[in-house]
Amino acid sequence: MTSKQSIYCIRSFFSQDYDNWINTNLENNEEGEWPGEWASYFALILWYIWKHRNENIFKGKTLTPSSLANYVLTKAKDWIRTWETASSGLLRQPGRHRRDELIAWKPPTAGWLKMNTDGAAQGCPGIITAGGVLRDTYGDWKGGFCSKIGSGTALLAELWGIYHGLDYAWKQGA
Repeated sequence: MTSKQSIYCIRSFFSQDYDNWINTNLENNEEGEWPGEWASYFALILWYIWKHRNENIFKGKTLTPSSLANYVLTKAKDWIRTWETASSGLLRQPGRHRRDELIAWKPPTAGWLKMNTDGAAQGCPGIITAGGVLRDTYGDWKGGFCSKIGSGTALLAELWGIYHGLDYAWKQGA
């Protein structure tokens, strides 16, 4: 890329309105200084900046702009390298073939309700929570729950989610 093209790209990057800026960068499939498409880097960079902003607001964590830039670029490069390695088949086990499969909610038999639950842990062990939704054959929401359980592992959170889900469904007469 010539210096005139570089200057144009930089000027264009900083002078567009928000919608054009997002669309232009997410549709840019050119490879730059690093392997991979710019659009992938751009999306990852925005995500890491957003993540840091939330950590700053909710946890008081701060980084200098240069430290944040280095952190974000390093993480984005790591993601791209990992994706390229996984995509090249190096992480697949011999004899196993990749199979793409749509995973979607399946309705219960007519007249029945279905409870879907999930548990989560922040750390291991850490704060654990669980939640669930009760839906009918048509996918209509019939109720739900969420619960801060305490401290434990992700497995414990999942198990408490199942327990609370069954308890909730029972109390609803399901």
